[in-house]
Amino acid sequence: GYSPSLQTCLWAGEYLDNTSILDDKVRLRRTRVVVDSYTDQVLLEFTQYDNEPQSRFPSDKVVCHTESEFEARKAALFGLSDK
Repeated sequence: GYSPSLQTCLWAGEYLDNTSILDDKVRLRRTRVVVDSYTDQVLLEFTQYDNEPQSRFPSDKVVCHTESEFEARKAALFGLSDK
């Protein structure tokens, strides 16, 4: 969709995969993203391992720490909120 605030097209989606990146245990990873379609830059990201939110880089401004934060920031980018 189009972002009025950024004046560019955005793509929002998610993917699932299995990973053992955190330890030797294989976990289901779900990653949700919003990408600037023109620059191919990730603007927002939210990741869960086995349905638990994870943030390996907590100071990264792209990373959302909760799913509700991701939804609110995504809505703001798409011009669907008052924020």
